[in-house]
Amino acid sequence: MNKTLAKTLTAALAAAVLIPLLCSCSLFRKNKLLQAATLFTDSLRFGDSTEILRKTDGLGRDFKKSFREMLDVSTYTDEEQLYAAHVMSTIVAGIDGSSVKLEKDKASVDISYTIADVAVLEGGNFDDAQALADAVDKCATKEITITTEFALVEKEWYVTNLDDKGYTELFSFLGHMPAIGRNALINTANQIALSVTTDDIALAVNNSASVSSPDMVNIPEYMAVLFDVNGEPSEEDTVFRDAVLDTMEYEVDESTLTIDGLKGSIVMHITMADYEVLAGKEFKKIMDIPDAVKACDTKTLSYTCELVRNGSSWYAVNLESEEFAAFLSYKKFSINLKSVDGTYEATVDITDKFVAYVAKEFNVSMPSDLEGKIYITATLELQKGDYKVTIDRDAFVSNIKTFVETNIDKIITNTLGTTSSVSLNAMAKLAGYKDYADMRQQILDQVTGSLETVDTSGLESSGKFTLNDDVITLKSGADIMTGNIDNYGVITVTAPVNDADAKKLLGSDTISLPFKKV
Repeated sequence: MNKTLAKTLTAALAAAVLIPLLCSCSLFRKNKLLQAATLFTDSLRFGDSTEILRKTDGLGRDFKKSFREMLDVSTYTDEEQLYAAHVMSTIVAGIDGSSVKLEKDKASVDISYTIADVAVLEGGNFDDAQALADAVDKCATKEITITTEFALVEKEWYVTNLDDKGYTELFSFLGHMPAIGRNALINTANQIALSVTTDDIALAVNNSASVSSPDMVNIPEYMAVLFDVNGEPSEEDTVFRDAVLDTMEYEVDESTLTIDGLKGSIVMHITMADYEVLAGKEFKKIMDIPDAVKACDTKTLSYTCELVRNGSSWYAVNLESEEFAAFLSYKKFSINLKSVDGTYEATVDITDKFVAYVAKEFNVSMPSDLEGKIYITATLELQKGDYKVTIDRDAFVSNIKTFVETNIDKIITNTLGTTSSVSLNAMAKLAGYKDYADMRQQILDQVTGSLETVDTSGLESSGKFTLNDDVITLKSGADIMTGNIDNYGVITVTAPVNDADAKKLLGSDTISLPFKKV
């Protein structure tokens, strides 16, 4: 046989044998890859992070940690677990065998996942978790196609791109459960707002948690005060309150609604007459009040209602907030008929004057960090043209004693320029005292004794009063005092200081007393 022909036949025979073997090897590798892809998609549908990650390679530690946390159902509420289970049950994987690309130790294949398109459920209303789960089961699906990459490690194929954005999208439903109880929350907010505009305390209490955390405010008791259930408003105050209620309208702003599991919030607005412009205004007769309220401009107050869900019901938890109390502040507003009769009280802080007086009178160095305050409290009684101003002398004297006792050590050590007990005792002995304690006590006794002679009668008076618009004139014998009545009914009187010692103490011949109605 020709040698050339023999070589050709040998090569042909070798090819005939090797090509099927090579094809068989390639097919085997492809089948192994498809098997690995199938096992991977099966593990995905069951949501077991350990099993899923066991079929991957080359992923960073941080990604693995966050992936485990994302699939850790123990961190989810029962409702979230139910929701997640129903979404996971809708996942169906389709592996496109024709898309396989094989290299020596790398490969890829297109996998298409269909999953419930839960994005369409956002903003829906679900009374409970089961209603949401049922909606998931009926939901249309969407398809996510991911070119999944593999690496051959010790003759086994492992997924290397679980961190692909496609898988991020596939699991995006985790931690983003649609809100439960939207309508129920809105209904509770409406009831809370309605309680204000109808003056119905029961609505407020029934739609709120009985105790507010963290301050543990007893809501029924707090609401009783806020709604003034046990108060005794005058006839004119009752007419005023009814007139304000007639102007009230509310809006629950659904665009502000937020729900995060068992917590939620929503903003409500209440528009009402801006009745505060009536402060200080006097009415000749009660029936003038409603027209005056209606003639007021309006104002809108807002309040963010925070709520918690229990089952399918929502309850407000922050009715003790200042914003909610502002809705009902009209109940504390006083309407004045043509009269200023009543009892008023003025409290004046004279701490700085007293400190300056002591420093000058006794030549001592007063420290700057003294504790406490000294007040003078005066009472003004107006009744049918008669007035009487009195001073609570006992409270004033007691206030000074407390102030001095609290600060005596600071005053002495500041004056002597030392805080050393040895130095203080030595200085006390040089001054003729047994020791510092003896000196301290004797100084206190001196101050206490001198206070017993304090006379506040020079600030007191009685007589007749007259009104002229917002000016009140107090006349006692030959003495005349005038005062102004501001828009909030505060009567500020400048009173003469007739006692010589009081003039020294106050550093003035007069004292301004802002009297507020008790």
